[in-house]
Amino acid sequence: MRAHNPIHTHTHTHTLSLSLRQRRIPTSWKNGTIILFYKSGDTVNPANFRPICLTNAVGKIFSTMMMEDPLQFGTDNGIIDSSIQKGFLKMPGCWYLAFSLSA
Repeated sequence: MRAHNPIHTHTHTHTLSLSLRQRRIPTSWKNGTIILFYKSGDTVNPANFRPICLTNAVGKIFSTMMMEDPLQFGTDNGIIDSSIQKGFLKMPGCWYLAFSLSA
């Protein structure tokens, strides 16, 4: 794993903290561009494409950080049933189910 540049880390931390203090999320963090990623088969068939949303990297980091506490609270207090809900959970998440289905 590559070492982080301390200048970039400080800048990103400052930017995220400023957004929290101001209770304002920049529009560029909330927008994304959806592209269609070709899987296989006939390129005329829309079912052979998967939509992928390209988003701002800092916005993605921010939204992941903001999701952690409510997600933990929900699983700790039985609001989110981890035996049913798999998406967005660390273990076992969607990757685990996808691997289980393909094995």
